[in-house]
Amino acid sequence: MLTARKLTLGRSLQQLRQVWIDAGQMARNRITGAIRPGLPPEDHHLVQRQIDACLLGSGGAVSAHARAAELGRVYLDLDLKGRRNFLRL
Repeated sequence: MLTARKLTLGRSLQQLRQVWIDAGQMARNRITGAIRPGLPPEDHHLVQRQIDACLLGSGGAVSAHARAAELGRVYLDLDLKGRRNFLRL
């Protein structure tokens, strides 16, 4: 009985730890504007802003190339789920 309680408490503490880690990561991403690998809906506006900048085409060819390269880097940094979400945007 005591072992089962310890296991339950251990799992609960692990889950709580993960929630704190996720909350901290989400706060850092909101502050820094970093896009998370899974590209959750909360990060869509960050990618959409970059896509819009590429489509706007302001500046010269060098600027357009730099914006497209940055958008490509964002895509490559995503995991499989994030890449699917990216393409759905």
